[in-house]
Amino acid sequence: MYTAGLGSCARWTWFPLQALGQWLPVIDGLHIGQLVEIEASHASLAGKCGQLVNWLPEDNLFEIALLSTGRTVRVDPKDVRSVTDCQGPTTGGGPDSFDIVIGPRTNRDALGEVLCNSLLEKGFCVLRLIQRDEDREEAMRMVRGFDKDSRLCRLANEVEEGYLGKGGRGKVMWLDPEDSSVPRGAALRRNDANITSLAEILQPFAEDVLGAPISERTPAMACMSMTDAEEAIYEHPTASDTIIEEFYGNWARSVLRVVHFLGPGECKVALTAKDDAPISRLEESYEINAGPNTIILMRQDTFDYWCDEPEDDSEAFWLQAFLLRAGPNWTLGEVIDGDLSLLMSRGDGPPPPSGPDVVAVVALSLQACGKMTDHHKEWTAYTAGVDAQLEMPILRFEYLPYYNEEVDLPQGTTFVKHFSVQDGVELFDNKVFEISNMEAECMDPMYRQVMEVGYLSTLQIGLTKKIANSKSTHASVSVGLDKQEWTQMPVATSVATNNQLAIVANRFNYVFNLKGGSYACDTACSSSLVASHLGKVNLLEQRWDPLEWHLGMGTGLTLTVGSFIHGCAAHMLSPGGRCFTFNATANGYNRGDGTAAFIIKNGTFEEERCAFLRGSQIGQDGRSASMSAPNGPAQEKCVWGAIREARMRPPESTVWECHGTGTSLGDPIEVGAVRKVQIKEQRVEPLLIASSKSNLGHLEGSAAAIAMNKCILVVMHAMALPTQHLKTLNPHLDHAAFDAVYSTEQTVYKYAQGHCQVSSFGVGGTNGHAIFWGEKAQPDVDFRRVFLKKIMRATPPITTEGSTDPALWDYRGLDYKATMGDTYKVSLDKDPLTGEENVTFEKEQVKDDPAEFYSTTGNHNDWDSDRMQEGSIPGLYFQDITVPEGGQLEFRILVDGDADKNIGPEDTTSQPLLPIKGPEKQLRTSWLVDASPGTLVRVEFLTSTKDLHSSLKPRSVSWFIVGD
Repeated sequence: MYTAGLGSCARWTWFPLQALGQWLPVIDGLHIGQLVEIEASHASLAGKCGQLVNWLPEDNLFEIALLSTGRTVRVDPKDVRSVTDCQGPTTGGGPDSFDIVIGPRTNRDALGEVLCNSLLEKGFCVLRLIQRDEDREEAMRMVRGFDKDSRLCRLANEVEEGYLGKGGRGKVMWLDPEDSSVPRGAALRRNDANITSLAEILQPFAEDVLGAPISERTPAMACMSMTDAEEAIYEHPTASDTIIEEFYGNWARSVLRVVHFLGPGECKVALTAKDDAPISRLEESYEINAGPNTIILMRQDTFDYWCDEPEDDSEAFWLQAFLLRAGPNWTLGEVIDGDLSLLMSRGDGPPPPSGPDVVAVVALSLQACGKMTDHHKEWTAYTAGVDAQLEMPILRFEYLPYYNEEVDLPQGTTFVKHFSVQDGVELFDNKVFEISNMEAECMDPMYRQVMEVGYLSTLQIGLTKKIANSKSTHASVSVGLDKQEWTQMPVATSVATNNQLAIVANRFNYVFNLKGGSYACDTACSSSLVASHLGKVNLLEQRWDPLEWHLGMGTGLTLTVGSFIHGCAAHMLSPGGRCFTFNATANGYNRGDGTAAFIIKNGTFEEERCAFLRGSQIGQDGRSASMSAPNGPAQEKCVWGAIREARMRPPESTVWECHGTGTSLGDPIEVGAVRKVQIKEQRVEPLLIASSKSNLGHLEGSAAAIAMNKCILVVMHAMALPTQHLKTLNPHLDHAAFDAVYSTEQTVYKYAQGHCQVSSFGVGGTNGHAIFWGEKAQPDVDFRRVFLKKIMRATPPITTEGSTDPALWDYRGLDYKATMGDTYKVSLDKDPLTGEENVTFEKEQVKDDPAEFYSTTGNHNDWDSDRMQEGSIPGLYFQDITVPEGGQLEFRILVDGDADKNIGPEDTTSQPLLPIKGPEKQLRTSWLVDASPGTLVRVEFLTSTKDLHSSLKPRSVSWFIVGD
């Protein structure tokens, strides 16, 4: 934008001008910056008009920038005359007339005055820009290149006329300020900058002239005319919600439309006055021939804009933008109520169970290898990819005399020297459980683990040993376990009855005064799942003497080297000392230590719940290949039983925690059963498959308990965990026969809620399956922020109903022309059929009952009410108050003397500039004034008298000393 010098038009015949601190000369009545015409005596330039840009005294010549080409020519002063008959568009000029010239010597202040006068008096302004043909051609050539590169497109039908004018059509592209393909020095960029300069010139005067401030502008839209043949090629795209919303926002906030025509063809522009135009005495319409370098500014509240392309089908190019008022700044209220669950999920997912027979997991605990003493450490171990197998420690037993690397080993030796070791199993604080030293000395370490781990769970629901001693609880306990290696140790025979199988659960009931059933379960590797399933069945029997809760546990410890010797002799263990689950090298399992527990209750228990135990089932292989061989159809039948109880469909399965011992026979049979269940219906996402045995080994009696704890953690975090040592899939797996992924890394699944299912199979043929449902824990949800995000992503509340006139659109959103104090009730709901989230806005009609008077209350009147006097201006109230003894005045303000309508500072303060809150019933903050006792202080309260909601009124409090 050129900012020095003066433009001239019909109303501007001469003007003394100061540039760069010096007065410019006036020669033969002509001054620099004036619009002049070259007379006929100059044959080649006769009749040309331009701006007088310089005087060359040494040559006695004028330099003139021509309107038509932008070239600068030198002309003798005798061949130049002032243009005195230049009539503007509304002062007798025709369609080719203009209001002012923008050239190298156009004065910024003069330009601003012409713009303001034109927009105030007639609602539009026509400018002629002096620009070199070379620059204009460069800009048009660049737009042609964009069209050749297919960067220009047609606008959606609903918004085309809004952007290009009624009857307008064209190929367009937004001119991105960051687009490196348009260099900053390019002519197209300079013409875009001209629009910004016009906005800057108008900005200080916009509110007075246009009735609205200009705070920003839209990016420039580069446009190119379209022929009839091209119209058949360039189809209207479908208008997305985003396109509609963006255009409607621009239209609603638009103050001025600015269009710069580059040529070469001449467009026909018509401005038709609106019925509700704020300017009187307008003609019905104005016609403008928009030739090259014509810039039109028009008020959006005054005219409808029509634009026709050149009649001779010649090319036409133009840039356009809207100058916008600021949009209102909305503040979300303090209270958000309703179903907040809509704000807590990343999306849909398998729904939770419903009905009276739901079972909630309310506590979980464990102690296992790798110093895992709670589920937080357990989760960290899984996510870190821990492999807890260690060399057999000498403090547990000495294995070296029995170790042999050969798989075909001599009898009485082991080819395995690793297992997952739990440290400190010999330690036990028996005094906590009121167990005597003699009994504790002979207790099976598994029984000690049951006491410790079970207590860790009961503590989570508030049951301590102290409470249990004085109050009984009708709750049940089940323990799954396999093998009792402690009985092979040299223990005192006089207390051998304390290590009977039944005592492992009975002792817990005795110590914690539990009156529900207690039992131990041994079905080999599936023991703890079977025990928990039977406890769940008992818990759901609510007809007679219902249980408060059930504690399900599983325990397993490796205490002797003999179990490895026997396992190796049967070729059941892996020489690698690992469970290579799903891997091509799967060749057996490895053992480990661990005890796990969880507590279940009948009900939803929203505040306590970790997850739902949605379904479980147990079954038996019956007659199969051998008593120890797995049976695929029996496993599938067991899974279907759990799914039916869960009232879910197979595609709702999210993660599958396999038994996954890592044997070449067992893993393919188990995955085959999973496949047969999952292929019944089409899945929408792959099933994630994993196994904890690759981390912790096979814990036998506790294997299912640890796996169930892992499932609970998975649904709490909405993330599948990695399977270790999986390099090459076992070729016998049905991994290509159904939509499944064997998880080798942490995988966040699609939704914030879902299922994790676990299978457990005993060596004698007893099968179990359990299904857990949970949702990702969100303890620190900022509901205000989430609510705002959902509002921004929601479908815009605009219905175009096929109209291209935005004034006729049905818009039910926040008003773009809202004023301070306007409030809306915003509602978010989800369509139960489609799942689509909808937002509705309802403007609240706030009744502002103006206060009749204001009072002060404080330590000066024993917190009573003293009415304030009205000041000399509306909204000013004051009171002279004597500072009480103690030298500090403490006060706040009451509306109408009502103690339930307190007005005070944000915090109790001696500073009068803190934000003011209220009127509120519970507000107890005060202003503090420190002064000598007996000092007379004048307190002034100034409040707006406008029709605003009382809590949003501009208000201020001040005080000063007026005497003693």
